[in-house]
Amino acid sequence: MAAFRQVSTLPIRARMAGNDVLGSGADESVPVVAGDRGGSLRATRRPGVGGEASAELRLRLRGVLSCSRGRAGLRGVVVAAVVIGAAVCVLAGAASASVSPDRLLSSALAAANAQRSVHYVSIASSPTVSVRMVGDAGLDRGIQRVTYRKGGNTGHVTVLVVADTAYVRGDVFALTNYMGFSAARAASLAGHWLQIPHTARGYATVAAAVRLKSTLAELVLPRPRLALPETTLDGQRVLGIRNTTTASGQRVTYTLYVRAARPMLPVAEVAHGGANQMSVTFSNWNKPVTVSPPTDAKQIA
Repeated sequence: MAAFRQVSTLPIRARMAGNDVLGSGADESVPVVAGDRGGSLRATRRPGVGGEASAELRLRLRGVLSCSRGRAGLRGVVVAAVVIGAAVCVLAGAASASVSPDRLLSSALAAANAQRSVHYVSIASSPTVSVRMVGDAGLDRGIQRVTYRKGGNTGHVTVLVVADTAYVRGDVFALTNYMGFSAARAASLAGHWLQIPHTARGYATVAAAVRLKSTLAELVLPRPRLALPETTLDGQRVLGIRNTTTASGQRVTYTLYVRAARPMLPVAEVAHGGANQMSVTFSNWNKPVTVSPPTDAKQIA
């Protein structure tokens, strides 16, 4: 999230590297996802409004995906994935060679952008840090609840966006380690709603992936893309789109799963690179998002 939360952010694609995972000036225990995609769903940190943290470091790793290939090609591929705590076994059949990955992604994004809201759960982890985000993203408003764990400690931050204004409230640990505030400033601000107007320097980062359009923007996979065969994921028939890239010498793989039947809405995205992992699941499309701005927020620039 931005002027506080971020590091160039979950709409910005960070680095999901194994060894070189730090942005300049970043806390060495906070990994960054590699690549050029940013965005709040995939970040694990949003640096400080006070400007103390480096810009562009929100960790965006999400989930666990392990693949073991069968004897030939895509036939017999078995994917064992843990997506938001659910064990998922995917038996892939014949590859959908006729499906263009670019067209598949375009169709999925068009279907998603035609909706009014979505619920998502994102989990990102590295050997030292984990971040869980639970969000409800609507067209004009949204809420994101963040749980940040590091070194045996746990912190919480809630982010609201309503009428092009962002609001943040968190505890001392999360404001310091996740949002990037100094310990002294975090102590004075903890437990209070903070208001960030859309004209503020850090607004874009803080508001990233809180409302629907910015959430969906993070699902655009770079080329080259590979279309995967139709499979079953958590009881749903899905098609997959995959991108594999190398960043800082580390191989990073992103896979987006969308419904095989129309509307071809996103179901989940998983990513892994070295010891960094990420997963995001999407559900409850078009459910009302009831979020109101707090009346006692204090504005910070």
